[in-house]
Amino acid sequence: GLDGVLLTAFAKDHGLKLKLYQTTFASMILAVEQKKIDVGTYVFYTKERAQHVFYTYPFLVSYAVVYTLKSFPYRGPESMDGKKVGTVVGFVWAPYLQQWSASSAALFPDQVTVAKALLNGQIQGYVNGGFVIHAPPFNDSPEVVEHPLHTGDFGIPEQFLANPAYNLVNCNNRELGAELDRELAKLRASGEWQKALKTYNLGSDQEVELKTPPQICSG
Repeated sequence: GLDGVLLTAFAKDHGLKLKLYQTTFASMILAVEQKKIDVGTYVFYTKERAQHVFYTYPFLVSYAVVYTLKSFPYRGPESMDGKKVGTVVGFVWAPYLQQWSASSAALFPDQVTVAKALLNGQIQGYVNGGFVIHAPPFNDSPEVVEHPLHTGDFGIPEQFLANPAYNLVNCNNRELGAELDRELAKLRASGEWQKALKTYNLGSDQEVELKTPPQICSG
């Protein structure tokens, strides 16, 4: 994904070799905190998370949508009454979906699993960021449609509709975070980042100011 462009460039410039660590979103922050991995990717900011990890610059603004199959007559959240709507365990939208309907909310361990559940009809809706349409297993499928979410849809507040996406490092490894920030600034200045956005069919409206959020790191 887009974060991979940043990490690949960083590794090349620093003579490093990337090693992928397979984990679920829910356990990724803990893995960073326990130093099992150096960098966690694609995480939105919350004060609770910031107590345990250090945030880098944001690299993308992600707009919340609900995905449905093209064949589903989506007319807003009311058309999902009695239907299953999924997202990933630990995502900021999960508790709001559960409050909206405990019986209709369906939580999955990762993005691939929930996307496959939509494709095979196990669920009828899937809440995530708009960038997911380009990733496997959707791969820009014409059979999948994204519907922008608005304030109050599925009980989701405005603050979680447009989310800057960050990478994370351990609180005791802030130097790594600073180096990642410099790498992103370099890519932006050279125009390489803008090329990467176009590759993923992302526009300039999804760029974000290079500014870290309030850091806490209290453990």
